Amino acid sequence: MNVDQLKANLVQAICEGYADYCVNFCDQDGDSVTIDSVYLDDDGDVCLESNEEDNNDFSAQELLDELDRYSDKRYVYVYNEDIDTSFDIDEEDDDNDYDNLWYIGDDGSLYIDMSYDDN
Repeated sequence: MNVDQLKANLVQAICEGYADYCVNFCDQDGDSVTIDSVYLDDDGDVCLESNEEDNNDFSAQELLDELDRYSDKRYVYVYNEDIDTSFDIDEEDDDNDYDNLWYIGDDGSLYIDMSYDDN
């Protein structure tokens, strides 16, 4: 997913009244993480890092504000420091159809799906 696609989803969630909701990224096993820091990695990609010890979880508005610092076409991914694993943020196959990739879970939290490569 690129920054523009993720920002579009965050804007949509914010417009629906979820600006202050903590953003959770959920993998295909149902495990979720929150984001503690955002930075440009050595490859020039935007890394959304999760380190559950930091307890500096970004809300939808805070994450959008952080992403505004980066080029819209940059690749963005989630890195879980606790298990040293990177995840792709799920997106639609059609490049122009990336709305509604977020959802509110049964616990009332804001979620965006991600997946890891089994290979």
